[in-house]
Amino acid sequence: MRYLDARIFSVHATLTQLVCIGALRGLKDTKTILYATVIANALNCCLDCLFIFKFGWGVSGAAASSTISTTLSCALLLGSLLRSRQVAPRDFFPPPKLREATPVLSAGVALSMKS
Repeated sequence: MRYLDARIFSVHATLTQLVCIGALRGLKDTKTILYATVIANALNCCLDCLFIFKFGWGVSGAAASSTISTTLSCALLLGSLLRSRQVAPRDFFPPPKLREATPVLSAGVALSMKS
């Protein structure tokens, strides 16, 4: 439970990260995904050692390091999309209307059912 209590803070970052990965894959930019993943995982390893062994936080330290590295990865990927002007801040608000999102949601449901 301590792990989940600490990881809950990265739920939004994790979902945004998945969307960014999908957008970058659609743009055929897998290098950015690779770089962000390597940086985030390296940070996670360093923070794991620091939080678990140096500070003695145990499972909570592992969760904190994962939360921080996930948030960093999300920021790197989103920043890349914003810098390349493939996405603009105005694209996020307002959210699409249900009738506009229905075709995408239908395809998502079909893919999820298949998986």
